[in-house]
Amino acid sequence: MPHRWEQIEANLLLGDAAAAASDHSQALRAYDDAHTVAVQHGSVLRAADALDGYAAAPATIGALSGRAAGRAAQLVRQAHGAVPRPRPWLAGPVRAATARVPVGWVRDGRATAEAVVALRRAAAVGAADTAAGPFARFSRSAVAVAQLVAAGCTNREIGERLHISRRTVETPVAHAFQKLDVRTRAHLAAIVTASTR
Repeated sequence: MPHRWEQIEANLLLGDAAAAASDHSQALRAYDDAHTVAVQHGSVLRAADALDGYAAAPATIGALSGRAAGRAAQLVRQAHGAVPRPRPWLAGPVRAATARVPVGWVRDGRATAEAVVALRRAAAVGAADTAAGPFARFSRSAVAVAQLVAAGCTNREIGERLHISRRTVETPVAHAFQKLDVRTRAHLAAIVTASTR
């Protein structure tokens, strides 16, 4: 079909525009369509471009899935000696270069349909989590620790308030950073504050 390339490009552009407008569900649908058509018609590098789109949406599909999508795109390009197309408006995932790619996402230097199925699943989970708030998958004690971080408490102070050791506090703080894909206590505090409004 002569128009497949245009269809893929249109979906990539639609996804990028929707992502820029923070319409994440539309962006994911467009990237899903682009990836599906690209895989079906052997457009290897455009499939990688769609994975980059997924990678730019860690809040929607989860940080781990976002990093895995970004890393899968890197692996596809490495296999073909290609570089990413310039899309500076996409905020790529953090630490994609070190992410593990699930088995079956890339075969023989090509992204697979299996990757998009897994990313759809991650998006569905992400949508449910977003509806329930960023702390939907946190235990009550982990939420309590995050709230104390937001209140400006140090790990030692949190431990004293909850009657646990400072070292014990470090685990839920580290898990909160990972699950929410944040790097600083201030960013974690901002998420806690926004979720309680």
